[in-house]
Amino acid sequence: MKRINVLLILIFTFVISSCSSRQAILPSNPTTFLNSKPTLTPTPSIILVITPTATDYQAAIPTFTNQYTSAGVTDIQAKAIDKGAQAFLDAVKSDDKMSVSGMIDYPLSTDINGVEKQVMIKDEFITKYDYIFTDSFKAGLAHATIINNMKGNWSGVFMLIHNGQVWFNTDGKISSISWWGN
Repeated sequence: MKRINVLLILIFTFVISSCSSRQAILPSNPTTFLNSKPTLTPTPSIILVITPTATDYQAAIPTFTNQYTSAGVTDIQAKAIDKGAQAFLDAVKSDDKMSVSGMIDYPLSTDINGVEKQVMIKDEFITKYDYIFTDSFKAGLAHATIINNMKGNWSGVFMLIHNGQVWFNTDGKISSISWWGN
C-alpha cells in the first residue's frame, strides 16, 4: 500500500512539474472552460517503423531441438556440450590427465562408491586422477558415445555409463563425476 501511495505522489509531482509556471492547472473561469469547444490542431510527427529480418529473430530466439531439451539446453549449448563430451572421451581413452584436468569446472564434485569429495583445483585433480578414473570406470567410458550415452533431464546433462555418470554444464565442462563398483 505504501508503494502505491509513493507511486501516486511521484506521478502527481511529475505532472505538476511538467506544467510551466505560467500555466494554471485549472482555468481561471471554470464556466468558460466547460462551455468552450475543444480545438484539435494537428501536430506533425514522425513514425519510425523497424521491421526485423528473419535472421534477427533466429539470433534472438534460442531453439530447443536437441536431445537435451528436457534439461532446458539450447541448440548452441548442446553443441558445446557434445564437443566437450567427445573431447573428454578422447582424453580419457588416451589417459591424458592434463587434458581431462582442463575440462573440469572447479570445484569438481565427486562421488566414488558413496564417498563424496570436492576437488578444488587442477593440481589436486591430477593427483587424484587414478583414484577417480579406475580401470573399470575407464572401460565403461571407452565404449561410451555421445548418441548412446549422453542424456538430459530436469537436473542437467550427463553421460550415463554402466557404472557411473559424468555431469556437464552448458559450456561443455565437467561439473560432477560419480561411479560405483570397482
